[in-house]
Amino acid sequence: MAAKQEKIIIKTSAVEIEKIKAVMEKMALIPSVEMSALSYSHLGSDTIVSFDIDEGHFSIMIEKLYSAGINVLPTNDKVIQILEILYGKYGRKNFAKAAPVPSASNSVPSFELIDELKNNGKYEDLLKITKMVSIETGVKEEARKALPDTVKKYIDQNYSAAFVNKYAIQTSMANLLKLCADMNLKTYNLQAMQKHAGISAIAICENYTDQIDELIKISNNNQLPNVINLKAAVKFWEIVSKDLEKFPGDLALALKLTNLRFLENAYDIAHTELNDKEKELYAGFRDFIRSNKK
Repeated sequence: MAAKQEKIIIKTSAVEIEKIKAVMEKMALIPSVEMSALSYSHLGSDTIVSFDIDEGHFSIMIEKLYSAGINVLPTNDKVIQILEILYGKYGRKNFAKAAPVPSASNSVPSFELIDELKNNGKYEDLLKITKMVSIETGVKEEARKALPDTVKKYIDQNYSAAFVNKYAIQTSMANLLKLCADMNLKTYNLQAMQKHAGISAIAICENYTDQIDELIKISNNNQLPNVINLKAAVKFWEIVSKDLEKFPGDLALALKLTNLRFLENAYDIAHTELNDKEKELYAGFRDFIRSNKK
């Protein structure tokens, strides 16, 4: 029977990957170790690598990586507890940080700056450049063209961050909802991407059961597109209606905070953007609130 596996996630650079592999190779010499190969992904300009290792060697592996100066991410309480012990044993290590990304506020707008902002998802800095008066027309136009890719990068960064590190959840959701509500982006016909940001925030709530109450707040947020309000309410009901007794606190909060008049108006405007199942779930949520709200 295979041993229970634990995942280790590391924020690193291409240069450091060989060091990680060397630590893994030494660990693999222990006959009882069960370990997967490295998986690779990217979060902005950072490289994220991960692998699974059997529970019995999990803390030992984290110690070997940490003592080698490798940045293991505190993705759950178990990793945090191990790292706290290592802080006491080795002291807190200062991991190398990437150079700060230039911004539109402290750099002269140029094609090179636009590329750098795009690659790092800095859409707000690009928006500033599009509104500058005393710059080359070509640079301003390039900033406009770069906006869709930059917005997509920003969404991907924040969505991924919430799944890499649970302590990034609140920041990621706040960033995604801010983008979703950003009036400045509507000028550039990016409403579909803004809705995607809102749907991404909803997906984060769905993944973490302790964030379900955030769906009620999203459903009441009048700064967001109406379809996002509806999809948040729909997702809330989809989750809790499977077992109402499991979510008494969330249901009580929904009854207290839900602005049903606002949601009904939103439904009149945006119901065509829901599929049949979503319409059915919305009706169930609406009926629950109507029947139980005092």
